[in-house]
Amino acid sequence: MALALGALACQGGQTGGENNTVTPTGGYECDDHLQPLTLDDSTPFGVSVAALLEPLLGTHRETLLWRTESASVMVGPESGESTIELTLMAQGGNVFWVRSVPKGAAANAASGVGSGCAADRVQAEVSVHLSTALGALDEDFSGTLIIVSRSNASLSYALPFADLRGSLVVTEPGGSRPSVLRVSSSWAELGFRGALVAEFPAPARGGMERAGGVNVPLSSSTGFIALWPPEQIKR
Repeated sequence: MALALGALACQGGQTGGENNTVTPTGGYECDDHLQPLTLDDSTPFGVSVAALLEPLLGTHRETLLWRTESASVMVGPESGESTIELTLMAQGGNVFWVRSVPKGAAANAASGVGSGCAADRVQAEVSVHLSTALGALDEDFSGTLIIVSRSNASLSYALPFADLRGSLVVTEPGGSRPSVLRVSSSWAELGFRGALVAEFPAPARGGMERAGGVNVPLSSSTGFIALWPPEQIKR
């Protein structure tokens, strides 16, 4: 854990000013106001950036259940219960306090869910290693860790299926293969939880979307292929 935090401490945070970006949230267009943070900075959550990141950086392990019984997709080579590991390492200096307000509103306008925008949050860029016990997944990528309270954080990322290094194979009954594997994970009072979702292309619609920094065909259908822990699945 000390090494993970050290990567951030050595670089330090950016200082001064705000960076504004526009992101759609729940059908609304919102302006994101980003304030750079360092490890020692306090946050509106009542603790420092370092204290927020401490329980999140490092390796998280949980039992994963592959949804191989689904009629909508076929999944291999792993099946049944396995183990998933997600390791997060800080990327030096890329931590921000983010307030999202309706597009065009003043920076100090009401923010968060009541405004139609995302909740106020800390965002930290992290390096991620994702793996499963028998090698179906063995992936490295950079993602954004979103922290909305001292006990609630999440990370979501879309991996181009063609770039996967693991042995995972997913097909629809008609033979179609997914263009994207979406990884969704969260940390809250219930512990480390998440899902893997395969997104299949829609050739008839045309068009492209971004996943993992590259263009992939727009998705037409999705299928949950794994969840962790298994208790999430209602039998």
